[in-house]
Amino acid sequence: MLYAPFGMGGLIKVFFVNFISAAFDENPL
Repeated sequence: MLYAPFGMGGLIKVFFVNFISAAFDENPL
C-alpha cells in the first residue's frame, strides 16, 4: 500500500485522512 514506506505514523495519518475524506463524502459541507 501507499503508506508502507512511511511506517506506523504514516499509516495512522493515511487512515485519518481517508476517514475524514469519507466523512466529507457522506456529509459534504
